Amino acid sequence: MKPEHKPIFEALTDEQALALTLYLEARSEPTKGIIAVGSVILERVRLGYFGGKTIKGVCFKPYQFSCYNSKEPQYEKIALRIASNFDEEAGKISKLQECLMIARGLLSGEIKPNVEAQFYKVVGCPAAWEKEFVHVERIGAHDFYREPSRRTA
Repeated sequence: MKPEHKPIFEALTDEQALALTLYLEARSEPTKGIIAVGSVILERVRLGYFGGKTIKGVCFKPYQFSCYNSKEPQYEKIALRIASNFDEEAGKISKLQECLMIARGLLSGEIKPNVEAQFYKVVGCPAAWEKEFVHVERIGAHDFYREPSRRTA
């Protein structure tokens, strides 16, 4: 994220920040996959990983989500445009509306997390860290992982 854009993203509510991250990271995924990405974000918040104990702290932490990397093609074309006028954009983009409803449900507890994981990556895209973690599940185009010391329920 470019420093001059940080106030734009920080002005979003936690719900909007979560919805935007879900949209940018998982908009091509089925609903189950979008919820799973949200589950990872909530788990990171719960554990205090990657930026602290807030949704925005986790979502906007540098280098955690590629969609906020200013060199990423979708950053200015999509992320910054939506963040700059979230309500209007959400009114026009049906998948963003779906992500907003999922974010609202996850934050209220109406939607339960569906994967116990702290990490995910795109299937077929090697990650240097993946062998250090336990593969939990594949949902859509994402593989989900947890730390070896964290057991699933």
